[in-house]
Amino acid sequence: MQLGNWDEAARAYEEASRLEPKNPDHPGKLGLVAFRLGDFERAIKVLKRAVEIEPTLAEAQSHLGIAYAAAGRLDEAIAAYRRAITLNPLDPKTHYNLGVAYSKKRQWDQVIESYRRCLDLDEDDLNARYNLALIYERMKMPEEAEQQLRTGYTVSQQKRSNDFLTKFGKEMQRLGISIPGGE
Repeated sequence: MQLGNWDEAARAYEEASRLEPKNPDHPGKLGLVAFRLGDFERAIKVLKRAVEIEPTLAEAQSHLGIAYAAAGRLDEAIAAYRRAITLNPLDPKTHYNLGVAYSKKRQWDQVIESYRRCLDLDEDDLNARYNLALIYERMKMPEEAEQQLRTGYTVSQQKRSNDFLTKFGKEMQRLGISIPGGE
């Protein structure tokens, strides 16, 4: 979908929802469109409708969590992410998003648990690895922080992710950790 067509998409999904009120895909897609338009409360409203129609849609529950988080409603975001994880415990992005929500609430043990679970499912998730390293550093766990930074640096090299390579490298330098292949 092209950037300029979000309003048109919203109208199409509203019409589809009217024609097929029992189909959870239409409000689910409308919620994503509302989110892209920055209307988080509307996104929440229609995503809630999608999960009311079909409560077992893990993706809709996760998207609802994202919308709640964007609206600053962190407790509701956490609850939606936890429902999504119950429905699909193998989705690393939902675990990551749960960690971000816990981070905003400064619930560090839950942040660590969420990021570690994300990395158990997707060891190449550089966002989770970088954030986990920062949390370990904050929690005065230098060995764990160094391990995450070194692993992240190596994965960044393998994936040719220059942005993350720079982020991991700068953090390693700041902490006095030698960079593999560096001086």
